[in-house]
Amino acid sequence: MSDAEDSGLTDKKNHRLFFALCPDTPVRQLIMNTREEYFPRQGKFVDKDNLHLTLAFPGQSTQKEMDCYIQAATQVRSAPFILTLDNIGCFQRARVLWMGCKQVPEGLLNLVEILNGELSACAYQPEDRAFKPHVTLARKYQTVPVNTQAFSICWYVKSFSLMQSVSSVNGVQYQSLQTWALTG
Repeated sequence: MSDAEDSGLTDKKNHRLFFALCPDTPVRQLIMNTREEYFPRQGKFVDKDNLHLTLAFPGQSTQKEMDCYIQAATQVRSAPFILTLDNIGCFQRARVLWMGCKQVPEGLLNLVEILNGELSACAYQPEDRAFKPHVTLARKYQTVPVNTQAFSICWYVKSFSLMQSVSSVNGVQYQSLQTWALTG
């Protein structure tokens, strides 16, 4: 072992990070109930504890980068907002079944813009593709639902979190590292 490794000076990219909105227990249960009621069990349903809506995805990050992201997120000032989950879709190529909103609330767009702006101090580059807010319900989904009855889940969003993806023998689990209240 080198002196740098021994002293902890190496900074490997060993944190898989993302910023997300995490539904509270009642909203999480409504999402689960809607999924069970309207969509046939195909592919791999996402575990209820992993349900979230991604805001920004730094991905593999060093401890130093993670510290910068945390500092940047503390600067975010944005107001709470209501998000209505009332749309369903499937990313065909990725075979991902998702739940989203027909009308993206201005509060969500503002939060993403402000968060991306603050993260730029950490050399974070947002994805090139347009922001498509969604909660992944299932992966490896075979067919697109066509006759989905109308549903509407009202989610009062009052915080966002920095999450870490952790692999284990039981699969991937998402752990909240820090949460910030929306108070702006």
